[in-house]
Amino acid sequence: MTNDECRMTNQCRMANDESETSFRAWGSSVSSFVIPSFVIRHWAAPVIRHSSFLAVLLVAFLAPAPARAAGLEDFGIAAKTSPLSLPLDQVKIDIAAIRFEVEVEGVDGNRMAVPQDRRDKYRYALVTLRIRKPAKLKLTIAAADLALHYFHGNEAEVAPAEGLSTFSTTLDGERPLRIPQMQGPGWVKQTAGIRATEAAEIFCDAAFALVEPDVRECWIAVGQPSTQAPFVSKGWAVGGGAGRAPKRPKPPVEDQ
Repeated sequence: MTNDECRMTNQCRMANDESETSFRAWGSSVSSFVIPSFVIRHWAAPVIRHSSFLAVLLVAFLAPAPARAAGLEDFGIAAKTSPLSLPLDQVKIDIAAIRFEVEVEGVDGNRMAVPQDRRDKYRYALVTLRIRKPAKLKLTIAAADLALHYFHGNEAEVAPAEGLSTFSTTLDGERPLRIPQMQGPGWVKQTAGIRATEAAEIFCDAAFALVEPDVRECWIAVGQPSTQAPFVSKGWAVGGGAGRAPKRPKPPVEDQ
């Protein structure tokens, strides 16, 4: 082989070696990019997902709390429940007996009587109430919470309690009646004593006025609050004109 041929052969080999080297370098760079990309895609995706979840939690944590309605506590008033309410899920009250009188007498000499000219139309109904309750549960009952719902003939009627007795543990036990001295039965309340508190069944009497002679079906109704949250009034001040009806504006005078 001549010198020129050898030179040409070496040049060709060098060119081929350079092409192969550059190809290997390009392949190496591509593979170095593909492998980390595969790793990043499979490793970073869960992290990104968790990061998004953490971001949502952070936003929810930093978000302002929703506005709420002002309660009694915001005005410095302790939350209270309705007083003298009976737990009717534990206490059952029904009618054990009824007797009718033209006159009833209470302690302290207080009396209620049907007027002479109306005794052919009305009587006082003395209703004996049977109260079943858990033993050791102490009760307080207000006369204003009791009403007698009844039919006289086909007419429906309701009568409020005008008096209330103490409690006894037997149906024929002695139960002194309390009748209000002032107007309104709301002044009469009775609280069970020691024996009545210990008992699971007790009795008391309630007086109802002006009951017709043809009274038949009767039910006792016990008043309870219709809402749990109270209405908070501003009260009234002595000398502040309490009891006076607000003045109404005069209607405009129409032109004749």
